[in-house]
Amino acid sequence: MKVEYDMEKEKRNMKKKMDKLLKKFSDVGGLDEVLDKMLALVDSKSFKILTKNKVNYTIKFNEIHPEEKIDIEVLWEEFPVLKYAIILDRTKDNSRSIFSRPSDTVTYTQFVNFISFIIGILAMKEGNEAIYSEKRIYNLSERVMFLLDDFDKDISFDSADEDFFISLDAVKWNKDAKKLSKKMIYLLLDIAELMITTIFSDIRHDVFATYRTVPIFLAACSAFKNDRNTMEYEDVICAFNTFYKLIDADLDDLI
Repeated sequence: MKVEYDMEKEKRNMKKKMDKLLKKFSDVGGLDEVLDKMLALVDSKSFKILTKNKVNYTIKFNEIHPEEKIDIEVLWEEFPVLKYAIILDRTKDNSRSIFSRPSDTVTYTQFVNFISFIIGILAMKEGNEAIYSEKRIYNLSERVMFLLDDFDKDISFDSADEDFFISLDAVKWNKDAKKLSKKMIYLLLDIAELMITTIFSDIRHDVFATYRTVPIFLAACSAFKNDRNTMEYEDVICAFNTFYKLIDADLDDLI
């Protein structure tokens, strides 16, 4: 079953919600620009392609790199970020809401969703010539984790080692920043839903899981970059700016 949306009407409704959010968080620097970019996603061809095809991108990656043929020790040796990221899954209660955890904010599942997002970004940009290169995927992932919205600049960065993930694991929410992040994610999901016209589709579940968690993972990376163990307003803004920038970026010269 499909549903048709009046996009102009939906944009007006979305703008009202954003204006209300901006009024409530009027002291947050850069929020107005971030919300403008979010509203622009409604008309973004790239965002629509990514959202509607993300599940297919993941399926294609798994077909090219089937789990049963993966030697985990070899994979970890080539891409140690995958080994160290497991730190995020230790002692986690993954049954709880991503917004209700008191301290274990960042999980391995969120990291996996971030990688899935990067797979989708690269596949979308490569189009019919998508090669699903593990090297390109994990190199871009680390670049974004460390540089965030500066990922397109010629800046050196470290590898995501054990200490990086231990630090990420310790990051907590500022409660007000968490409230802002939660409201912004709901707005993002509202926009994503406009792109998925088939009701009760598996696409919706997969896409929502990714879009719900990637901004949180990026906010934690931003806190680490700024040598903090608490995610603040500026980390939320940085996370969403990074999210938008990846969708429109020219990645050919970066990886």
